[in-house]
Amino acid sequence: KLFAIKDEKGLYRGLSGRKSKDDTNPKSPKYVNSPQSEIFNKSELLYNLYEAKQEIRKLKSCILCEGFTDVDTLKSKGVFNVVANCGTAFTQGQAKLIKRYCDKLVILFDGDSAGLKATYKALDIALKDNQDPKDFIENGGDLKDLKPLDLLLHKSNLTANIEDIDNRNNKIKSIVTSLSNIKSDIYLDMYV
Repeated sequence: KLFAIKDEKGLYRGLSGRKSKDDTNPKSPKYVNSPQSEIFNKSELLYNLYEAKQEIRKLKSCILCEGFTDVDTLKSKGVFNVVANCGTAFTQGQAKLIKRYCDKLVILFDGDSAGLKATYKALDIALKDNQDPKDFIENGGDLKDLKPLDLLLHKSNLTANIEDIDNRNNKIKSIVTSLSNIKSDIYLDMYV
């Protein structure tokens, strides 16, 4: 299947083709994209943002999926505030694009280990842009809306079940990395 990639203004920037089910070569990439250029920079684009931005503003939240077909499936079920990162990783540039339209990001990646790992990386990127509570309140936010990120709590709970000391140390380092991305002392206190 071929996907047209537009920027947030609706201008076509490139194409992405999904690997055919008939292609059984494990070394073949899942997607083949237009070449990187000034016009097509995957790290600065989100699939479906142009179509979703009004719904994202209306609902004040954005659902980030791992793949284009996930977006299309959700749209077919009536969920329209949904986008997907272009490329294999969610980037700071993509986080800033979403931030223009809402402050609530729902990360809905695949449930396999690769998807969970990508979710944690996306969480770390999203935390870097987290709004300070002072700014949140000054911009009309309500303190009762400030809630800890359940995903970071889930990440820390996973560590409790790891018996291998090296694996546990790696998970703890990952949590510390996530915590170091939190700019707000209030949020940081909520986790620590």
